[in-house]
Amino acid sequence: VSFGRFTVAIVVLGAVIFGTRARLIEIAPVTGPSMEPTLNSGDRLVVNKVAYGLRLPFSHRALRARPPRRGDVIVFPNPDRGRGPDEPASIVKRVIGLPGDEVAFVDGSPVINGWIVPSCDLGSFLIAAGMRLVRGRLAMESLADRTYLTLRALDEERFARFKVPPG
Repeated sequence: VSFGRFTVAIVVLGAVIFGTRARLIEIAPVTGPSMEPTLNSGDRLVVNKVAYGLRLPFSHRALRARPPRRGDVIVFPNPDRGRGPDEPASIVKRVIGLPGDEVAFVDGSPVINGWIVPSCDLGSFLIAAGMRLVRGRLAMESLADRTYLTLRALDEERFARFKVPPG
């Protein structure tokens, strides 16, 4: 009888752990050099899946939902997943534009609704990323109440204006 209770307790504990992990946290790998130097390719992030609200099971609704803020590092499903063998399941990026914003890049600097994000050049940067070298200019940028490092590619000139859609 005690072996049966022990087995049931282990199964219930396993289900609780699996359910908690599936709903509350996730481990996401960083792939590629786009988040250098803050995050390196191969780094793993522990993702708080309730940071923007608790998703209700079998629903698209969330309790206590809130949108991301500028400067947040977010993880989202890769829309290109399945198009190639090397496509990662998720993408890690920093939020610079919010729904309704027009975002562009001019001379490597983000421009949000015509406002150039304040930055300070910190010098050259070079790192080996897999079988290739990533080089550019290291910069310190300030968004809202946050300051962070970013890498500006040497060939990064302009990026067409993009209006951030809802959601």
